[in-house]
Amino acid sequence: MWKSLRILLLLVMLCGVSGPAAVAVGEDGGTAEPEKSDETGDKPAFAFDGKIDRDEYKEAKKVEFKLWNKQTATAYFLNSGKYLIVAFDVPERCLPESLAGIYLDTKANGGKCPKTDDMAFKFGPEAVRHSRFIQLGASYDEWNRVEAKGWMARAYLRMMERWQCEMVLDLDALNVKYGEGAVANVALRVIGGKGTRLSDYPKDADTSRPETWTLEAPLSGKEMPGVKIEIDPREVTKLQKREREAAKAFDEFYDKLIDTQGKLSDKVNGVREKAAERSNAYKEALSNGKLKKAKHEWRELMKVMREYTKVFTERARTYAKLPDELDRVIEIMGSERADLYDTKAAILLNLFDSDPSSYTTERGAKCAGYLMKVFDINPSIVHIKKMRDLMKYGCIREAAPLIKARLRLEPDNAEVRLLAAICDLRMCNFKEAREGMEKVLARQDEAEVKRLLPEINRHAGWITAADKLYKAEQKRLEEDAKADDLPRVELDTTKGKIVIELFEDDAPNTVKNFVSLAEKRFYNGIIFHRVEGWVVQTGDPEECGMGGPGYAIKSEPNDRKHWPGYVGMARSAPDSEGSQFYFMRYYTPHLDDARFTVFGRIVEGMDVLDKIERMDAIKTVKVVRKRETTKYEPVKNK
Repeated sequence: MWKSLRILLLLVMLCGVSGPAAVAVGEDGGTAEPEKSDETGDKPAFAFDGKIDRDEYKEAKKVEFKLWNKQTATAYFLNSGKYLIVAFDVPERCLPESLAGIYLDTKANGGKCPKTDDMAFKFGPEAVRHSRFIQLGASYDEWNRVEAKGWMARAYLRMMERWQCEMVLDLDALNVKYGEGAVANVALRVIGGKGTRLSDYPKDADTSRPETWTLEAPLSGKEMPGVKIEIDPREVTKLQKREREAAKAFDEFYDKLIDTQGKLSDKVNGVREKAAERSNAYKEALSNGKLKKAKHEWRELMKVMREYTKVFTERARTYAKLPDELDRVIEIMGSERADLYDTKAAILLNLFDSDPSSYTTERGAKCAGYLMKVFDINPSIVHIKKMRDLMKYGCIREAAPLIKARLRLEPDNAEVRLLAAICDLRMCNFKEAREGMEKVLARQDEAEVKRLLPEINRHAGWITAADKLYKAEQKRLEEDAKADDLPRVELDTTKGKIVIELFEDDAPNTVKNFVSLAEKRFYNGIIFHRVEGWVVQTGDPEECGMGGPGYAIKSEPNDRKHWPGYVGMARSAPDSEGSQFYFMRYYTPHLDDARFTVFGRIVEGMDVLDKIERMDAIKTVKVVRKRETTKYEPVKNK
């Protein structure tokens, strides 16, 4: 994971830093209209704005080539003698790793320029909020020792559709002594935004790498009228200084990330080894009939698992602070850096993936906020997989705005519409869920929709039933309110109070068991050992998800569903319920299908549920109300 993260961020460093270097720049920071030359008459002046204007380049040499998606990209070359101007028009969205660059061959400058393998300049396109930016930079030490005052590039990305780039090489400023036949090798390296599909062009391309095309442009030529390009070397020096400062800040961040990962991994691996040893010893004793030894090993295993929970909690809290370490790099490089915000989100997504209970509402919201920032800057970077990841980790509320934003951009994308419908279902927005699913189902004959059919059919059934079920539940709640006699308990947690109403008529033995344990103060001091985006679980005296009260009761599946705020009994198999219970953050119909026991709902303190994280605890449980005619002693399994 961190290796790929390192590669991504190194590309950021090498591709230069957005900055104020100007090409006839106006006071508002935009590109001023260049003056038209008297020689050109009605010819349009060259505007260095990253956009490819057909009339602007009608005097240029045009070279066309096929991309992986069979579309035609175009390269334009203008040679003015003083300037070499290269422009690329790529009819496909590109990722930030896509590069365009200029190489100088040995015929230029009397053989003193670097070899082709030593890239002189390269450029990484990235769209900003207004879809334009100026970027300048040089890479590799040999070229950092000479000011890259003669090179500049500008790119334009129109949302999801295409990428355009203009590059200018000031041959005089770079002291390039071009001779007859001298050429510049101009390279375009493209990674497709819809996932890399390897091209068959050129035929001998290295299929382990993104597509790369190299073209040639002569360095000599006549002065091109209408070109007004001025590059301030002081601005170049300022940008190079910022780039070095940003690189240093990134190295400090990366070193801290690796150091943190190493130290915490050692702790986690140590606890895992202890747990494996105790688990094997327990199984061996049990299989040999040594029950006393097995009980001892089980107690020791529980101690290790409690340590395991604490170590993972420490790891999560430490990792969750790492995205803030990138703020220094963003401060130097500018706030419109999609790749850096994407890295912040990646750290949290990887944390959730390695440890789902590392989730907290705050962390989930931060992660989604980073991705929304990335989307605002360059939507092509926010792949559907990232949206799915947020949903997989239970960040439904957090993922929904991002998915809806993508849907507005791509209303015909069936998969995005499906994800939006699923989010609406989980958040009980049934009308929106139904309307979205109907639009997806209307396109069942399309290949993309056929790929998604298993997922579509599963959720379509839930969406069809949900509205009716929810209305029936509201009627049940009205009846409960009129009766005004259902038992209630109050959980005083480290994050606030939660009042639960218990469905004694639907799960009588489960409610008896719960009230009995509460009155015996069984739950006092027990932690929340599982906290994920969709569920919060507690009730284990062993604090690891493997303990209970020392007995089990039978399951009591009923007509109550897993709506937001509802409470169910945890189990390892049917009829294995004991003391562990969970709160739902979202409607979760697959638990209804699995016939778990729902026995209550939150009537006060739903906001407290969002504040709880792993290792928070129940301080006390108080029975607020119960039926006088009921004896709260559960029937235990034999």
